[in-house]
Amino acid sequence: MTNDIVWKRPLGDNENFFRCRNAVGFYQNFAAVSTFSLDLSKQDRLVYCALRKSILDYHILACNVFRDETTRKSELRPIKRATFGDVYWKEAPPTGKEWYEQFIHRLCCDKLFNLYEESPLFCVILAGERTVGASFEHTPADGVVAPQFLAIFLDNLGYCEDPANQSEYESLYGVAPAEISPETVIFDADVDMQYVRHSLPPPVEMIMDAKHLDYTYGDSDHYSTKAPEHYPQKWPGRFPATMDAKKVMKLVHVGPENFRKLLATCKKNGVTFTAYLACIQALSFNPVYGDKHHTSAMIAVTLRRFLTADAVDEPYRQIVTKENYKMLGNFAHMGLANLFEPVKEFSWELVRKVSNELQQTVKNTRLLNTQKAFSDAADEYDENEVLFSSVLGANKADAIKISNVGAYNFPVYKSNNEELTIDDIMFSQDMAPGASEFVLNVVSCPRGGLNIVLTYFDGDENLESLHGDLEHNLQKYVDAI
Repeated sequence: MTNDIVWKRPLGDNENFFRCRNAVGFYQNFAAVSTFSLDLSKQDRLVYCALRKSILDYHILACNVFRDETTRKSELRPIKRATFGDVYWKEAPPTGKEWYEQFIHRLCCDKLFNLYEESPLFCVILAGERTVGASFEHTPADGVVAPQFLAIFLDNLGYCEDPANQSEYESLYGVAPAEISPETVIFDADVDMQYVRHSLPPPVEMIMDAKHLDYTYGDSDHYSTKAPEHYPQKWPGRFPATMDAKKVMKLVHVGPENFRKLLATCKKNGVTFTAYLACIQALSFNPVYGDKHHTSAMIAVTLRRFLTADAVDEPYRQIVTKENYKMLGNFAHMGLANLFEPVKEFSWELVRKVSNELQQTVKNTRLLNTQKAFSDAADEYDENEVLFSSVLGANKADAIKISNVGAYNFPVYKSNNEELTIDDIMFSQDMAPGASEFVLNVVSCPRGGLNIVLTYFDGDENLESLHGDLEHNLQKYVDAI
């Protein structure tokens, strides 16, 4: 490690929000579950080497959040030590669709990590031979990190599998033990910081406009705030926010061939798939939303698009400009509201309207303005419980949140004349009690097609048909299916 590497730093305001939300029990984790083409169940040394390389290339994976009593601030810094068993373990194989729904539910909603402790904030689970789940606490990482991490892990499996790379590996990451067990040390800060060559990702505040700047630029008719003319009242939701509601996760799938046609149809109509999905959910969930109110859909955006060498301080420029280096960290933003009047029939005109609004949102350099109220009120050391508990008993903020973490075309490596790649991937996350009634978590890859995890709070009404309706309607309006 050189002196100009940022190996620890204070949390930014955005990260502080996620720290507090986890600490008060309002949100646990996000996760991705993937299907590898190769049997990894008897490849512990290969997995160890690939994970160690991943950790040392991206040492944010070896960090936790700690509170400094002297400065009264919270910071991100490496933990002292982690074993292979701290970050990787094995479980029984998958048994069907419901198993996948329950598995990703557990990775998202169970308390797997503890802030302020000398322990990692991520883990990898191998179920059976090929199903790899990766779960992350949200403070140092956003949802995009889950599929990015699996892409890094795949690349490093391919790298470590090649004997030609052994000498370079040992010079850059040290010699791996001949025998690997759960007790084998995979990271020791006293020994391994010499192998750290990249700074932590910068805080998002470094690359965005100041929070006090109005994101609407003074537009009183901004699309995110002006209610539809004939539906001025916002949908109140199904029931008030509570900590006790059970969360349900349902998998929605569109196969590779149909998804290619779906994307082609969106391109033909000049819209993004995410805008199309937002309109399809408004149509599919209309029986729940009803016909008397408008609904708000928050479409999350990543602020990585604003990362440039000019936008960051000197120590961070190396990772911003380095070719093929993936930007982990937390650059999440919930987006701006897209407001829908009741949708009874599908319209490409509506999709184009939403697509245009979304294009404006992703270009807006003032998005952190929406977080000003929390940042102004929040302490950087304490956990600010009152800022979260105040939503309990009130209507949820939005009808739905949509998080599309992207499309991933995973490379194909060779391992003993077998293909080594990722055939399928799904993504999901925990639900905060006061945020929304529904969440759609979206990811895709060419081999596996489109996977959406629909999450909602269980209640008195029967919503069992919703995920099937969404899956059907996604494909109903696509050319040549």
